[in-house]
Amino acid sequence: AMQNKIDKWNSGISKFLRAPYLIEDSDPRASTLVNELELGEDTIVLEFGSGDGNFTLPIAKQLTHQGGKGIVFGFDYSHSLVDRLESKAIDQGLDPVIRAKILSSADPYELPINDSSVDRIVTVNSAHYLENPTAIYEEFNRVLKPGGILVLADWQHPTPSIMNTSYNAIIPPEQVHFDLMVAGFHPPAQTRLSGFSWIIRAHRLLN
Repeated sequence: AMQNKIDKWNSGISKFLRAPYLIEDSDPRASTLVNELELGEDTIVLEFGSGDGNFTLPIAKQLTHQGGKGIVFGFDYSHSLVDRLESKAIDQGLDPVIRAKILSSADPYELPINDSSVDRIVTVNSAHYLENPTAIYEEFNRVLKPGGILVLADWQHPTPSIMNTSYNAIIPPEQVHFDLMVAGFHPPAQTRLSGFSWIIRAHRLLN
């Protein structure tokens, strides 16, 4: 009887499936970032530097909620983190919409994905580690569909870490804006959201 009530409720709200879905997640920044991506039911997402899924999994939950054929590629250089992401995806029943991929350190600025094949790219806290940011931004431009959206995020570090100062360095958003435009993106826009030092959205040009 309870399942029948649930099915009836779900059918009654089907017209709202495209509305933002409140994701229950231990990191409150996850739902903020997911909403910033403006996901549709068939959106193809690529996350660069996905780690073990802090943001990949919430994105996958949103895509699953909306139905359709949306998927999220989680790309990282660490074999162990990719393995953990795959395990978490299976445990949470999200493996049908997650494709975890290992990037080659030999070709760090090459993504194993076709031209103009993804609708969204998201990367969180990766700007610190990029020795040649323009190169990876050009690669993002290559794999995005015309009009596709790139979202780069960096969160606040209240105090620097003695153990890892490079990780805690906040890259000036003005530098990211410049690098994106050099890489061929439409002039980006900056957003202020709770929990992040900055979020930058950039669109691939239509031609």
